[in-house]
Amino acid sequence: MITEKNKDGIVFLNKPLGETSFRSLGCIKKTLGIRKVGHTGTLDKFAEGLLIVLTGRFTKLNSLITGMDKVYEAEFCFGKETDTLDPEGKIVGEAPLPSESLIREKISLFVGDILQRPPIYSAIHINGQRAHKLARKGIEHEMPARPVTIYAFDLLAYEEGILKVRVHCSKGTYIRSLARDLGLACNSRAYVSALKRTKVGPFLLENSLTPDRFRETAGFYPWTDFLKALPDTGICEVREEARTLIGNGVPFRVEFLKNPIEPLAGMTALTDNKGIVLALLVKDEGCFRYRINFS
Repeated sequence: MITEKNKDGIVFLNKPLGETSFRSLGCIKKTLGIRKVGHTGTLDKFAEGLLIVLTGRFTKLNSLITGMDKVYEAEFCFGKETDTLDPEGKIVGEAPLPSESLIREKISLFVGDILQRPPIYSAIHINGQRAHKLARKGIEHEMPARPVTIYAFDLLAYEEGILKVRVHCSKGTYIRSLARDLGLACNSRAYVSALKRTKVGPFLLENSLTPDRFRETAGFYPWTDFLKALPDTGICEVREEARTLIGNGVPFRVEFLKNPIEPLAGMTALTDNKGIVLALLVKDEGCFRYRINFS
């Protein structure tokens, strides 16, 4: 039975192929009987993999997660390019297939800090409108290049024009753009034919639930495990009387802690005696402040 107190949480969802990220939230909304649900990074309809979903008060964690780096496994189809740079688009260009040795040589150009031009079919705003809406109307528009970081770009296999890769990248990286640009660098064309997100920050796809499994279990990812996985993050219990003060936004004092001499990490989750998280505390220029207050 789902009660009010356990509708706040973190869900590691394994988004299936063929569903939009928004639609994938439906199983969570229906199972929990709530509307306040949000994901922390869109996956395209043709893609699958880890989608971190936040519910209730925990939607305030969004800013903490959206900036995390990601790891993807993808297949690039060489020799053709589609207008959407994925398998759902129409073919707009064709070219000969490159050799594996050329691909290996050119991949190195895309490792590190690079400027990347997002796909014209994307959710980026151009003059107040989504780029994909302009593209569907046939309105030409320039996509400005943006800085992103590719931490690792590994070639896993190449056979009959299909390149399998693993990419570790920063927030804001488009794997579709990476396929397009690698294809052009190899004097060819390419689009993403398959895409799976396997990791967000320190969190792995293998710890996620399919929509059907979530319907059966209503399983949240343990918030303590979530916080412990973050670098330089601790958990401290506060005194009972401090709970209301924190809820009212009263500036933090060390005296709020049940054990005032307990050392504070770079970021500290403040909890009550029942283990309910009240706020995330950080130290900024020598002063404590609430990065997130869950009240």
